Amino acid sequence: MRMATDEATKADDRPKGIPCPRCGCCHHRVRNSVKLRDGKVRRYRYCRHCGKQIVTTESANDAYG
Repeated sequence: MRMATDEATKADDRPKGIPCPRCGCCHHRVRNSVKLRDGKVRRYRYCRHCGKQIVTTESANDAYG
């Protein structure tokens, strides 16, 4: 009996997150989060591999598509 399909296995192997523009690593830590007036959140992240800072702006709609 086969438990998982090949497509599901491939999807789990893909890196998750935003790739670092410097080294391509997808592992980041959040250094600071700031709530903006329009309900969005600005997150200051840094790459755990090379230390490059990445700034993202997130909203509640980003999580749902």
